Amino acid sequence: MTEEKESLDIEWRNLILEENSLGNHSRVERLSVEKLQIVHVDPTQEHIVIAK
Repeated sequence: MTEEKESLDIEWRNLILEENSLGNHSRVERLSVEKLQIVHVDPTQEHIVIAK
């Protein structure tokens, strides 16, 4: 049983590391630019919409 627990503990730590790397801000920003062509907007071109 100890061997299985150790194996699961290692897998858990690896999943945490993977989650952290996938959620990394720079990775998200890079993917948004590459896949969605999202770019930063010049603040002078921003329009704020308020729905009531």
